[in-house]
Amino acid sequence: MTEAENAAREADVAVVFAGLPAVHESEGFDRADLRLPPQHDRLIDAVCALNPNTVVVLAGGAPVEMPWVDAASAILESYLGGQGGGPAVADILFGRSNPCAKLAETFALCQADIAADQWFPGAGRQVQYREGLYVGYRYFDTFRQPVLFPFGHGLSYTRFEYRDMAVVRSDRPHLQEVAFTLANVGERDGAEVAQIYVHPVNPTVYRPEQELRAFRKIALKAGESRRVTIPLDRAAFAFYAIEAGNWAIETGEYEIRIGASSRDIRLRHTVVLDGGTDVIDEARRRPTFTQGRLTVDDDTFTAMLGKPIPPADSIRPFHLNSTLAEVSTTWLGRRVAGRMQAQFAARLGGNVDAATAKMVDEMTNHMPLRSLVLFSGGKLSFGLVDAFVAILNGRYLAALRQLVAQMRKPG
Repeated sequence: MTEAENAAREADVAVVFAGLPAVHESEGFDRADLRLPPQHDRLIDAVCALNPNTVVVLAGGAPVEMPWVDAASAILESYLGGQGGGPAVADILFGRSNPCAKLAETFALCQADIAADQWFPGAGRQVQYREGLYVGYRYFDTFRQPVLFPFGHGLSYTRFEYRDMAVVRSDRPHLQEVAFTLANVGERDGAEVAQIYVHPVNPTVYRPEQELRAFRKIALKAGESRRVTIPLDRAAFAFYAIEAGNWAIETGEYEIRIGASSRDIRLRHTVVLDGGTDVIDEARRRPTFTQGRLTVDDDTFTAMLGKPIPPADSIRPFHLNSTLAEVSTTWLGRRVAGRMQAQFAARLGGNVDAATAKMVDEMTNHMPLRSLVLFSGGKLSFGLVDAFVAILNGRYLAALRQLVAQMRKPG
């Protein structure tokens, strides 16, 4: 930290590389939270406090909380760039390349702001998606929740203007031709990802505030403008009518929005569509927003599902799809799980780093018993695993029959 602080005092521009180490984010396990490692946050805070021209370059596979967001002069989200990531970041930082990407996800202010957080990871092999249609930006935009960075956001070293929007209906039913002029009004060549959202005006059915229905990346030289036309077909306005078992369009007004992100809408145009038939009642009880959180009680969720909430599965009796973590609630299961973890570690050379050890541990814990046959290299059969399951369930006579049957098999 002292070394970084001394460098920050002397530098014209400070660049801090931070992100998610493999022990925080890897294959085989979920992240525990949306935070960076605390020492990364402390480093960024310290450098930003000493140098007002601080650039933070983030590496990671998903959004993170940024308590220091207002202190940094610029933030470059590099995600996981692979072996070419370093030169690509350098080209962007030194202006040799113009970044023209957009976020494909919302960066929330904090984990608690995400609608699904209160119901994840669930219990008893069951996760209840009580947020319904309010997934990602659909939730944040519908309930006007403040965010760190919205879906579709992305800056570049140039600026783009949108103008002269027109919508023309074609001969095909419900097909709309959306046209607009996009101009690069900056001094650098670049590309803009224009996004088209559809907002149903006063719908009677359960729908989000708006949904992305089309997008296009348009490369323009500095000072260049271009007329862009993007078609919207029937699917852009339809919803799935559960009772009818098909897609349907509700008669009414639809606002077509063109924007640089879901929160940066530049142009709007309203069209009227005739669904042609009466929409079957889809106005189920919707999730409600109270006290800063999406509220879905059991009655509301039952109405959303259109059927009673399925009971959560019990881990007992054990079966071939039971995981090693589940059978580890028994003495014998713990012994088998421990052996499997030791064998995985041995295959990796024995001495593994903390990130690999965590990945092996999580993968082993969530492995179903049927996978033991696949990973045994022919040493185990499904018959032997069936006998093991029977022992775990206290069905010792059935286990004995399975073992006898295995012994009588040729070879």
